Amino acid sequence: EGQDVTFEIFAIAADVTFDSELLNTDIKPTQRAAWNSFAATANELLPVEPLKVGVALVPKTGQLKITKVDAETRALLEGTEFELYQLKCIDESNNYIRCEDAQPIATQVTDSDGLTTYKNIPFGYYELIESKSTTGYKLFTSPIRVNIFNEEAQHLTVENEKNTWELPHTGG
Repeated sequence: EGQDVTFEIFAIAADVTFDSELLNTDIKPTQRAAWNSFAATANELLPVEPLKVGVALVPKTGQLKITKVDAETRALLEGTEFELYQLKCIDESNNYIRCEDAQPIATQVTDSDGLTTYKNIPFGYYELIESKSTTGYKLFTSPIRVNIFNEEAQHLTVENEKNTWELPHTGG
């Protein structure tokens, strides 16, 4: 009694319904823990019964830092909008994919330094989509797959090419 034991288990489970309060870090771990008591054996198989054992889940999160640059000049691009989707569905090859009805978990726009940062991203599989390009640049249409399984920030540089399309002049 009165001893704290901490250990980490890393696992990704299939989507299941659970009480979101278990992951609410604004609530003290002792208040949101799943409590149980059990008998254990030690030394000559004598039972040892703790008062109770609590398991508090602490979600691990990471960060994704994006730098948007001109592919040719490396100039930093402001105003590019990105959407981040969590990949929760599984295809026939057991790969995580974006569900058909998926909504972005966050939308960010690059600042004047061409930067944007997604913070507190739960560990998992993601897709980054450029939803709006910087004025004068082509929209980057390929989704970028990102796996977040590290608490350290991941850095990603996305290059864009200038839009060279010219609209025809009309008139009489």
